[in-house]
Amino acid sequence: MEPNDIKLRILVVDDQPIVLRSTARLLEGRGHEVVQVSDADEAGQVAETFDVAVVDVELEDGSGVEVARALLARGVAPRIVFFMAVVGAATLKDAADMGWVVPKGGRQSVLQLVTAVEAGTAPSPSSTKPGS
Repeated sequence: MEPNDIKLRILVVDDQPIVLRSTARLLEGRGHEVVQVSDADEAGQVAETFDVAVVDVELEDGSGVEVARALLARGVAPRIVFFMAVVGAATLKDAADMGWVVPKGGRQSVLQLVTAVEAGTAPSPSSTKPGS
């Protein structure tokens, strides 16, 4: 993928080192500034602001959905893109109510992630009311 004219500050939260590094490299290769954190505790300590946060739904030390709620509440990021493998229906609904959900695995899901981040199509919490 070629670098993009849109330059975003992106927080990436994932407890799998290879996923964390590869996602960050892909986004940096597109010209974005990326900060990587590897767990819920570290994400809870982030004091900077970002254009978007990419959050793994299932973190080893906590819920990615709860991490996202905290990031939104603290004003750390106005948009969330969830990166997920397999989760239950309730967790998936909670994640979808807050942001864009992209499945982990394969080049296509990474391209979906980049497209979502650059297009700004990850909804804000105010635009994701049930039934809308």
